[in-house]
Amino acid sequence: MDFNWIEYLTLARFIEEQRTSGKNQSLRDNTPISNEAMARCITSRSYYAAFCYARNYAINRLGFVPSPPIDRHKDHERVREHFRKNNMPNIKLQLENLSLWRNKCDYDNHVQNIHLFPAGAIFTAQQVFNSLS
Repeated sequence: MDFNWIEYLTLARFIEEQRTSGKNQSLRDNTPISNEAMARCITSRSYYAAFCYARNYAINRLGFVPSPPIDRHKDHERVREHFRKNNMPNIKLQLENLSLWRNKCDYDNHVQNIHLFPAGAIFTAQQVFNSLS
């Protein structure tokens, strides 16, 4: 059975609830988890939820042909372009924004205003799901 990509968005929401609850955020062994680590994870999972759902939509309904495994990284841009070419520029823009935020969270040592990313990422990913459902 195929993975249900919205579960990543559900996980992101769960982590956001933990992050904003004000409770002690730590693992069972009391290893602390910072707000920043959670914000980065929320943003990343939100992106992948939306991207993979949109990619599968493009494959199943818009004739998108994914790259072979060795070039799969190219599909992030190719999927966005496929939506633009199919008169769905909002999906392209939403995925582009999510990708930008995800790249900052996954690669940059310092991310300015990271506390703003989780809510925006969750909201934008949900918009992608809503538009394609």
